[in-house]
Amino acid sequence: MIKLLNKKILNDLEQNKYAFDDIIPNDAPVIVKYFNPVYFGSWFVLEGQKIFDDWEFFGVEELDNKIRFTEFSLSFLENMQLPYGHSIKIDENYKGTHGDLKKMVESYGDNYQLF
Repeated sequence: MIKLLNKKILNDLEQNKYAFDDIIPNDAPVIVKYFNPVYFGSWFVLEGQKIFDDWEFFGVEELDNKIRFTEFSLSFLENMQLPYGHSIKIDENYKGTHGDLKKMVESYGDNYQLF
């Protein structure tokens, strides 16, 4: 299993913390993009906090041609059982911002879900 948190990601999580009622600025970086290497699925992390032995992230989830801003946990990604022994991976080349994610969400039109 590939480790889904490294020193760079942990450092970026520490540097990009927002108060509960803060609006995340459009130029806020996407800290990390995780993806399913077998099927359609991506998770874009804008912020996160450690809760006991797990991390809770806030960002965008893109699944089955639907997209939403949501919370998801590191353990959810780590425990996902994929075919052929695969696991969720980090997209090392992705560079994006909150504004980029908002445009991506808007491009989905009716397939955007808020829940």
